Amino acid sequence: MGAELTLPALLQLGLRITSSRDLDQARWLVRQAGVDAVRKATHELASRHMPRPQRVILYLGLERRTTPRPDLPHAAAAQAHTRNRQLGWYGEAASAGR
Repeated sequence: MGAELTLPALLQLGLRITSSRDLDQARWLVRQAGVDAVRKATHELASRHMPRPQRVILYLGLERRTTPRPDLPHAAAAQAHTRNRQLGWYGEAASAGR
């Protein structure tokens, strides 16, 4: 398999891909663990359904960072957005001293 794995190639490994996030996780998983380890893990985890990539990542004991890195330029904007969303409409007035 090449450096950029296609969806049919990933489905042959036994992974259940239903979203772009699953596809991204599956590609990361194959780069980290290798094709053979992923195929073996999916075979061991499969019951009625193929396992999702996140389940295989946990089974193999790998850790994938899901939060944005703090050194990325948009991280501060994302944190400010989250903070403002948590404060709500009245939080801004309370923080301004009104």
